[in-house]
Amino acid sequence: MKFRSAAAAGSLAVLCGVAAAAASFGGNASAATAAAKCAHPKNTTVKVDMFEMGFNLKPSVIPCGKVTFKEKNSGAIQHNFHIEGFKAGKLVPANGTLTQVLTLKAGRYSYQCDVLGHAQAGMTGSMKVK
Repeated sequence: MKFRSAAAAGSLAVLCGVAAAAASFGGNASAATAAAKCAHPKNTTVKVDMFEMGFNLKPSVIPCGKVTFKEKNSGAIQHNFHIEGFKAGKLVPANGTLTQVLTLKAGRYSYQCDVLGHAQAGMTGSMKVK
């Protein structure tokens, strides 16, 4: 019987974590692969309200280009705003705020809260970038 080294076991754990993250987004590799080019980029601010187990985004349809997400956690527990294909947003404590700036191409992007159990409880959504 062969035993794995600690490094190999650690690598396996990382791969399992990546696979789980991809599966939580419906198995898509990246939203960027489905995104189209941005013919007329604009600077836009989107208000993101996070609460137990949901999100509200205003506006709901976003122009492509530089997007500033002004996140507010109006819930009683911590949440984050993670857009598929981008680095996960930081955790925002209850009643906390955070600003995240991303450049988005046209397409549909899925997002979710990465706190354990939140996405499975329905804290997910998608947004259209045109």
